[in-house]
Amino acid sequence: MHRYRTVAVVTIMFFGMLVPVAGAQENFVHPRIVSVTGTAEIKVPPDEVQLTLGIDSHDKDLAVAKASNDQRTKKLMALAHTAGLEAKNIQTSALTMGPEYTEDELNALQEVSPRQYLSLCRPHEGGQVQTVHRVVPADG
Repeated sequence: MHRYRTVAVVTIMFFGMLVPVAGAQENFVHPRIVSVTGTAEIKVPPDEVQLTLGIDSHDKDLAVAKASNDQRTKKLMALAHTAGLEAKNIQTSALTMGPEYTEDELNALQEVSPRQYLSLCRPHEGGQVQTVHRVVPADG
């Protein structure tokens, strides 16, 4: 009997706590919300050209491979200056170096490969993008 009385008291207390919550929900004012979703498309002429190049070198000796990579990077930067790009529009963005191994069971070091990234940016001149056509030989 005592157990039923405890369950009854707990049940009455539980429902008694819900009465203020139900009343509060009736008095709650929902905020006014305006939601807008859209897309747009605009066509404009480009105002600059950006080109990112990767310069690779390969050799078993890291110092030789890095020196070769530096030499090629300097030549490419000189070409960019000759083409009229200002120093502020030429930027090296990353240098990575990694070993390359043979795929046989020995897994021996085959070569080291430095790679340098060079970003070139050319602003508009006279309303049209000017291109530069130069060939850089593979041997540097």
